Amino acid sequence: MEHKTDKELTAEIVCSFINAWGTQHNCIPVKQDQLPSLIKEVYETVHSLGNKSNN
Repeated sequence: MEHKTDKELTAEIVCSFINAWGTQHNCIPVKQDQLPSLIKEVYETVHSLGNKSNN
């Protein structure tokens, strides 16, 4: 079984987040200018978890 890269995991998490967010009543869609920071924060979190498991 191949392990997914941090980028692949980030893409899956961000897509799931956006899909779930959009199902909420009275929600405001994720703004385009907020998306880069969301991706960066998720990526950094995923990457840091990988580093901790390798210690």
